[in-house]
Amino acid sequence: METFYHKLNQLLAAGDSVAVATIVDVRGSVPREVGAKMIIHPLGQHIGTVGGGCGEADVICAG
Repeated sequence: METFYHKLNQLLAAGDSVAVATIVDVRGSVPREVGAKMIIHPLGQHIGTVGGGCGEADVICAG
């Protein structure tokens, strides 16, 4: 199994431009904890999740 950082390194080495989203604070009941990470890929080949739903869609659009 590839780790998050191993996959990130592969993408960057291949010359892909990606963004990394990280949960740094939460309020109330949330689907993911602080530290959850997601690689946002311009071709939609995202890796990981920061919670799904509308919030994650907003993160992808901003990435």
